[in-house]
This record gives sequence, structure tokens and C-alpha cells, in this order.
Amino acid sequence: MTTGPTALLDEPRRFRTDALDRDTLAAAWGVDAHAGAVAEPIRAYGELDAGRSLADRCRAVFDDVEDQAGDSGLPGVLLLGSPTGSGWVNAAALTAVEAWTRGDCASIALQYGVLRSQASVRALPVAAQSIAALVDEAARRVEAAGRTRDTTIILWAESLGAWALLVALAERPDLLDLSCAVHVIWVGVPGPALADPRLRAALDARAGVTTFAASGDVLDERDLAPDRSDIVLIHADDPVAHLPGTSLVWRPQAHTVPTAMPASARRYRRGWIPLVTALQARRTLDRVTRPPSPTHLRGVHDYRYAAASAVRACLSLPLTDLHVVQRLVAQRAASAVDWAA
Repeated sequence: MTTGPTALLDEPRRFRTDALDRDTLAAAWGVDAHAGAVAEPIRAYGELDAGRSLADRCRAVFDDVEDQAGDSGLPGVLLLGSPTGSGWVNAAALTAVEAWTRGDCASIALQYGVLRSQASVRALPVAAQSIAALVDEAARRVEAAGRTRDTTIILWAESLGAWALLVALAERPDLLDLSCAVHVIWVGVPGPALADPRLRAALDARAGVTTFAASGDVLDERDLAPDRSDIVLIHADDPVAHLPGTSLVWRPQAHTVPTAMPASARRYRRGWIPLVTALQARRTLDRVTRPPSPTHLRGVHDYRYAAASAVRACLSLPLTDLHVVQRLVAQRAASAVDWAA
């Protein structure tokens, strides 16, 4: 399998087949797998299909969720992934939500491309349309099922996926004004998105419900609102958030990274030299977005370690159980190939 800037990754298969099963969940929590204490997690993924409209693909992916749910109806937690360029959604986030909910969840994503993120910036308008359509369909299904009071939607938007969601919000500020609980986890937001005044305004407009964190551990001490919250999670040393972009001839827009970190930690505040700075930035971005180490869950642009804490904070679940979920995340990372994008 290639891993260059135009690598084709089989994200639909990985997304669908990598779920925790009922027996694994039961063993982790020390319960009977057949006593109703755990459920079989649902995963549904809408791969690229040029023969179907965006609306049809959204309906199909939620039909898949409802078919898998059967008579039990929509699960209590829906995790919507805003994918990176290749369609990748962080497997640690999927594992974390399945573990915390003991399987009473559905993880859903819609693919808009098959290239690594550096080669997918031009696809941002399509990516924004895709995540907006997925949110709209989720809201319709929840309302149709009469589940607005007992359903929580978590949006996991990482790297280029966060950029795409910001584009969608800038175009539709009311996109996330839903009748059910909604939590957004913004992860490793790219510097060019933070430097864009229009997109930054869309993020800043949510400041009233936003928690900024430079690591997942910070979230272990925070209590979030039960129905609306945003988590902006950016490592202090993540060059994807700090680099202003890869423009060849013009000076990129300066920006600040919206996390509580000392100014001395902002390592990527360098002078700008035409062409040279752009080439340096591209090399750095290519390096840090390569596939992560299976056993080292925290790199500069690797947020797998933080997933368990972020999902726990959104769902307001006991901190005493964090070690159970962290262990499942680590075990799954060590046993599965999680291709970065």
C-alpha cells in the first residue's frame, strides 16, 4: 500500500470492520455479554459513489444504521466523523465512544475523497457540503424517531476534517443548532483555517461553549455543559496548527492558536522566505501526517491518547472509568493498522 501524497486508502473497509464487539466490551467492563449490559456497536460508512447524489448517500448511510439497530431504534449516541482527505476518521475516537457507551452508539462518516490531506485542500467545498449534509440527515432521523431528548451527537472533526467543518459553519452558522445534545471535538485544526478571518470568526462565535486544551489530560478536570459544548484540542507542538500554510510566493496570514499555552511553546513562529518557507512547511506536514506508531499514542499531530478523555468529557461520564477506555484504545491501536491521512 502506498503512503505518498496521492495514496489511495481503503478507509471504508477499515472503518466498518474495526469496531469493538460485544464480547470484548463485556470483558473490559466485567459484565455478562448476554445480560443486556453491553450492545453491539454500529458503524456505517458512505464511500464515494459517483452514481448517487449526496442526499442519497446520506440517506443510505442512515438507513444502514437503522437496519443494524433493528427494533431498538437509533442508539443513544451518534458519533459523526468529519473525515480527512482520504476519508480517514481517527480509530481511537471510534473505539472510545464504543467503550464509553458500552456499545450503545453508532459511528458514521461520509467519504468525499481518497487522497491524503495535503492533496485534498481543493476538495474543501465538497468536504464542507458532505459534513453539513450528514449533520442535517442525522437531525432529521433523530427528530423523526422522537429521540431528541435522549440522543447525543458528537462531531469528531480532525485536521482537514476540522477545516471542512469550519467552512460548513461559516456558510451556515445555524448548522449545529439542533434539537438534541450536540458536542463538537475540534482536533489539530490546520493553521490556514485558523488564519482565515471568516473561518476563525465561525470558531470564535462558539467561544461561549468552548473548552480549549493543549492535551487530553486537561479535559479530565473539566465539566462540560450536558447539551452543548466544543472542545478545541491542539498540542502545543503540533506544526499543522502552527504553520501558516504552504504558499509559494505570498506571505501567509499570521494567526494565533486558540489554546492556553505559553508563548515560548509556539515553536513555529518563523520568518517567511518565498519558496523556502513553503517547501519546509510541506516537508514538515508530510512527516507529521504519516501513519502513527501503533504503540505511541501521542505524537505532535497524533491525538489518539486524547480521544478517551475528550469523549468522556462530552458524555459527562465518571473519570474513575477512564483507565478502562484508555486500555481498550491502546489494545486496538496495537492490533490494527490505523492509516493516517
